[in-house]
Amino acid sequence: MKWLESYQPSQEWLESDFIDKKGRTLEEYVTEAIVLTTLRITKEKLVGFCKNGMPFERVGEKDFFHIQDILDHYRKGSVVIPKGTPPARSSKKKFLLPLCLNIPKEVPFIIVDGSYNFKLIP
Repeated sequence: MKWLESYQPSQEWLESDFIDKKGRTLEEYVTEAIVLTTLRITKEKLVGFCKNGMPFERVGEKDFFHIQDILDHYRKGSVVIPKGTPPARSSKKKFLLPLCLNIPKEVPFIIVDGSYNFKLIP
């Protein structure tokens, strides 16, 4: 009984046998290192995002992330507007809205602000 209670399957076995609730395997997930590089954030910031609800799957000792789940999570927004209430539109939303129209939900997109120019103009 003690051996059964203390038995820990190997990381490789856990990873090869993993299937999430949507039927996806780890082949569709990315590692923590890829998320850190892609989002250009620190590990501490990533831990904070995960604590605040960013979706991830823990398999054994490692965390794995599905990019589409992350995009879906952040596309929802944090403010719930009751039906029938016209949303308040900031100047940024007025500017960005035409860029975001007619983009299918399956297509990830990143908007880059190019207003920061650190080159000195002579």
